[in-house]
Amino acid sequence: MQLFVLLYIEGGSYIQEDEDKWEFVVLYEKRRRRDEARTPVYHFVGYSSLYSFYCWPDKVRLRLSQFVITGPYQSQGHGAALYKAIYEYTLARDGIAELTVEDPSEAFEDLRDKCDLRMLFRHREFMTEAYGLSEDLAMDGAEVPAAIARPPAGKGKLGPPTDKEWAERWRKKLKIAGEILSQLEKEERIEKLEETFESVRDDYRRILGLVE
Repeated sequence: MQLFVLLYIEGGSYIQEDEDKWEFVVLYEKRRRRDEARTPVYHFVGYSSLYSFYCWPDKVRLRLSQFVITGPYQSQGHGAALYKAIYEYTLARDGIAELTVEDPSEAFEDLRDKCDLRMLFRHREFMTEAYGLSEDLAMDGAEVPAAIARPPAGKGKLGPPTDKEWAERWRKKLKIAGEILSQLEKEERIEKLEETFESVRDDYRRILGLVE
């Protein structure tokens, strides 16, 4: 499978398969031949490699290292399906603290952001707390993007300003990686935020447009 890394990932390289911390998630298509026995055959669609790091005090941080969908199956939703399966696998394992991604490409960042937004839109408890939406509206993920454009003032934990304790609780619950900015000194954070605010806002609007 690693041959596809060289073909589809710029600067990609083989990994040490004998390390027991590697995990592989494989996506394939099952078909049946037209013979009398209807013999099943499997077509390789893509795969992802995951690596576990220690996360204090007693869990691991799962890093998504490689993510490949072969040419004939691209732009058909298979990448989103593979990412969703990995994320659900992460949530189901109590020993995993969070899911991170190693040096993602712009295309993968778009895919991840769209999948994460759809997941949040369909999470009734989160949307109810974040934006103060009614439970009926929070259950209808299709209506959420329009509703949050003008959320009820002062009702949501997402703010502004954001309730930091609430946000950190949900970050851990959903196993979302912490922001790198939180690791910088205050002066550096302010400077970095000032430099990137406009571009981040525009990109969020673009991503929201993709999932509406």
